[in-house]
Amino acid sequence: MNNETNETNETNEKILQLQAEREADRILHQLRMRKLHEPQSRDDQAQKESRGREVFSVVCRKNNLSGCEANFRVLFDADLLDSEYAATQAITSGAVQLAEASPQEAAKFREERIEARNSELLSLPPDQLRARVRQEATDSRAATVQASRLGFMLHFWLIPVLIVLVFIVALLYLAVRAKGGDGVRKEGRIVHDRPTEDVIRHRGKRSRAWTQGAGPQPTPKPYSSN
Repeated sequence: MNNETNETNETNEKILQLQAEREADRILHQLRMRKLHEPQSRDDQAQKESRGREVFSVVCRKNNLSGCEANFRVLFDADLLDSEYAATQAITSGAVQLAEASPQEAAKFREERIEARNSELLSLPPDQLRARVRQEATDSRAATVQASRLGFMLHFWLIPVLIVLVFIVALLYLAVRAKGGDGVRKEGRIVHDRPTEDVIRHRGKRSRAWTQGAGPQPTPKPYSSN
C-alpha cells in the first residue's frame, strides 16, 4: 500500500515538473519573440510619428493652430494624423479642442502663405499668369459686390424694424399712462402725477367726510369796500 502511494506521489511530482518546464519554455519563447519584434515596432512607431508630424504641420497652418506638443499629442493619440482630411474634419466638427496659434505663429503662417503664393505665380507662364490675375480680380469684385448687397439688405430691413419697435414701445407707454399706471410709489403710498377720475372722486369723498365730522363751517362775510 505504501509502495503504491509513493509511486503515485512520484508520478504527480513528475507531471508537475513537466508542466512547469513547459510553462517556462513558453514564457522564454514569448520573451525571445518580443525581443525580435521590438526593434520593428519601435521603427513603425517612429515612422508613424514622423508622418503624423508632417500632417500636423500642414493642419496647423491651414487651421491657424498652435504647433505645440500638446496639440500634436491630442491628435496623434486619437489616431487623427493618418490623413489631413481626418484631422481637419475632427477640428471643424469640434470633436477635439486645440490651442490657437500664437501671434508669432500666426504672423509666420501668413508670411509663408504669401511666399508660397508668390512662388506659385512666378512659376506660371505669362499667359496663365495674366489669366490667373484676371480671375482673382473678378472673384474679388464679386465678393465686394456680395458684401455690399448684404450690407444694404441689412440696412434696408434693420431701420424699419427698429422704427416699428420704437412705435410699439411708445404705444405701450401711452396705454399704461391712460390706465392710470403713471403713479410713483413713495414711502408706501402712490403719488400720481396726473390724478385720474377715480382718484379725484375718492379725494372728494374724503373731503366731504372730513367736513361733516368737523361740524358746521363759519359763513364767510360779504366783502365790503368800507
